[in-house]
Amino acid sequence: MDQVSAKGSRDGFENCTIIPPEPNLTPAQVIQRARDLVPWLREQALAMEQARRISDEVNARIQAAGIYRILQPRRFGGYEFDLSTYAEVISEITRGDGSTGWVVSFNVAHNWWIAQLPEQGQAEIFSPDGDVRAPIQIGGVGLAKRVDGGWIIDGRWDYTSGCDVSNWLGVICMVPGELPDAPPADIIMALLPNADYRVHDNWFVMGMRASGSKQAIVEQLFVPEQRTLSFSILTHRFTAPGHGVHANPLFRLPLLPIVYVELAAIAVGLAQAAIDAFVDLMSGKRLRQPPFIPLRETRRTQACLGRAVAKLESVRAGMNEIIRRQEARVPRLDSGPPVTDLEIRRDLLLLDELTRLSHECVESCFRGAGSSAIRVGNPLERIFRDSATVQTHYFIDSERTTENFGALSFGLPPYSDL
Repeated sequence: MDQVSAKGSRDGFENCTIIPPEPNLTPAQVIQRARDLVPWLREQALAMEQARRISDEVNARIQAAGIYRILQPRRFGGYEFDLSTYAEVISEITRGDGSTGWVVSFNVAHNWWIAQLPEQGQAEIFSPDGDVRAPIQIGGVGLAKRVDGGWIIDGRWDYTSGCDVSNWLGVICMVPGELPDAPPADIIMALLPNADYRVHDNWFVMGMRASGSKQAIVEQLFVPEQRTLSFSILTHRFTAPGHGVHANPLFRLPLLPIVYVELAAIAVGLAQAAIDAFVDLMSGKRLRQPPFIPLRETRRTQACLGRAVAKLESVRAGMNEIIRRQEARVPRLDSGPPVTDLEIRRDLLLLDELTRLSHECVESCFRGAGSSAIRVGNPLERIFRDSATVQTHYFIDSERTTENFGALSFGLPPYSDL
């Protein structure tokens, strides 16, 4: 069991230190644990989709494997492994089940987000044992009003993925401008314990059904200053109050490429899951017309697999390149040229392209498998719907992304902040 260090204070959280459950856990061990979960997750997938949420048992196994703590500061009970370890783990979990990968990807990465808060806020959220699972919703309609010591927030936020198994929630709120028609004065992120919001079940969708991405509702809630930060500063000035709290430079890297890795790892996992399902299905079918040979012996099936694997390799290479670029920024955090908005948008170009290729890989396997793949309960049918759902995410919009990048490249302002 995790423990708060004797030098920590559970009231004021001064000098709080939390011991991780397995201090000697290695990246290789946690990757293998994720890989070992894949067959079992595939067995659970249909029941979770019907329940429209991740099961408590799946959540407990992910938790016991230490996976939620991969990008969590070690001082607060985490393992602070690198982005490559994180991406490999999430790809494997998604390979087992897309919805589980979706929930775990974001909830793991959001512990990195929490490390951007002021030190007191981090200690409060991670105490007493470092067990934190926090969806963070960036597309809601919340409002925030400044008051002494913090903010009063109010609003509704859709797409709170994994809220059934979470214990915290992050929401994004607009701070109104001084005039009625003025743009927002700022955008803030606020972290709330489960007791401070209620859930409205409006998650009736075609894909990622088991993610339980329901609506969170908050009404006139006070949130102390230490559990909030300026989202606009975090995303565009690449600074945060939490910078300097942890020695590992991982926690001072720009936010948005972290988000891109969250989505890229899911894209890799879905593409690999489709290939696995395709190979399994084709290995057990025969042509229904002469020469009645196994489908795996036909050139059409072999070519379909070859094309799918080629796309998967490109998707994985794109994900690894985003990670390489982000990690290459570490020496520039204290000296060297600053990270630019154009660089971050170039990463987004790559994310958009690799998610497109991932869906093409899934679609190729789906079509190549024939009409048996359309039956409810067939893994390819679910993977196809999950992959199509990923394509609707806000960041996966090639028109907006390319226009913004092109405008900036010509020295003009972008059309949107993100």
